[in-house]
Amino acid sequence: DKAVESLRALAPQHSTTDLETYFVPTVKRLAQGDWFTSRTSASGLISVCYARVSNHVKGELRQLFKSLCQDDTPMVRRAAASKLGEFA
Repeated sequence: DKAVESLRALAPQHSTTDLETYFVPTVKRLAQGDWFTSRTSASGLISVCYARVSNHVKGELRQLFKSLCQDDTPMVRRAAASKLGEFA
């Protein structure tokens, strides 16, 4: 949780290019991770970069968020649901 909080605080300080080059790939890896904890972390990070990336990347992030909302693990779905307001 502390790592996610730190990344959420750092994301607004980066340019759009930096977000798309470094931050978004990290979020994608977390969202597709085997462990539910990584997917839970990803749900907390998508919303902080969504508004500042290109439309193409926004589409990818929407698909990732949708998959997190439909995850088999209840903790992941709950984490995604708790960030839905920020994402919308």
